[in-house]
Amino acid sequence: VLYEKELKNTNEQLSKLLDEKEVLLKEVHHRVKNNLQVILSLLKLDVRFQPDDPEAILKSTQDRIYSMALIHEKIYKSSDLANINIKEYLEDIVNYLLNLYSIGNIDVNYNLEDIELSMDTSIPLGLIVNEMMHNVIKYAFPDGNGGNVEMNIHSIDNNVIFSFADDGVGLPDNLDIYNSPSLGLTVINSLVSQIEGVFSKIDQPGTAYMISFKKG
Repeated sequence: VLYEKELKNTNEQLSKLLDEKEVLLKEVHHRVKNNLQVILSLLKLDVRFQPDDPEAILKSTQDRIYSMALIHEKIYKSSDLANINIKEYLEDIVNYLLNLYSIGNIDVNYNLEDIELSMDTSIPLGLIVNEMMHNVIKYAFPDGNGGNVEMNIHSIDNNVIFSFADDGVGLPDNLDIYNSPSLGLTVINSLVSQIEGVFSKIDQPGTAYMISFKKG
């Protein structure tokens, strides 16, 4: 009787594990599908804005895929498959880009709170940081000039406030960040919409943005 009881408990535990793995596999498929749809949408934007520069399109796509691959690597190595530490993730993206482009003239100052965010929120935010850093590397410090970037994130109740600023040449005075001819800003606006956030420009020297969104 005791053996039968132990066997029954073992079978129940194995059945539960199989059910959990099946749910996880479905979730992985769902996330991969969503990520591919995001990449496809950004590729279409790239082609629209840079039809004569396939090399630039390939490079930007490569960096975006890296940002997505990085979060998958982090989340599947952790014990929590639903959330990720956004502090580590954003720092890794920035450091990857600085190393990839051999940037030695930009100092990045991090003020990032340890916040756990869902994958569905973290991926768009990582891609936003990817676009912002690309803009800094390309445009903020011309002629080899050095400068600083400051990145902040903190939570207030159920809201998250993210800000990103550089002390470079700044944006044109008449630029509308919501209807910009810039590919980077168009991508950022699209990604902010994905997390149902509010995107705004901070009035200070250089270029500075703030995004607020619900913690998810």
